[in-house]
Amino acid sequence: MRDTLRDTRDTFSVFLDEGPTLVGELRDGAAFPDVEALQRAARRLRALAVVNGADWLAELCRDLDARARYHGPAGVADLLARVESEHERVRLAVRRGEDAATSGEPRPGADVVA
Repeated sequence: MRDTLRDTRDTFSVFLDEGPTLVGELRDGAAFPDVEALQRAARRLRALAVVNGADWLAELCRDLDARARYHGPAGVADLLARVESEHERVRLAVRRGEDAATSGEPRPGADVVA
């Protein structure tokens, strides 16, 4: 049990340490433009999001990666803003020890039941 708690703290620490750097790399990749750098950062941030249970952030990163591949950096501004916003929300949740997967955003493809 102690090892599991330490592993969880370690994954949170990596997210908190590397996440802001990766968001900066996303911005740089879009600004310079560098599709490969943008995709690398999106994939790494997605992996960190998955490990930390941040499903919506992972989906946004997946979409950002695909959009960069097919449309280049010029077509990612709106999605990059959403990634930045969601990253900040998850970062704050991780710092507070909350469930990072909880979000006000709908899941892609989720059916709304009335």
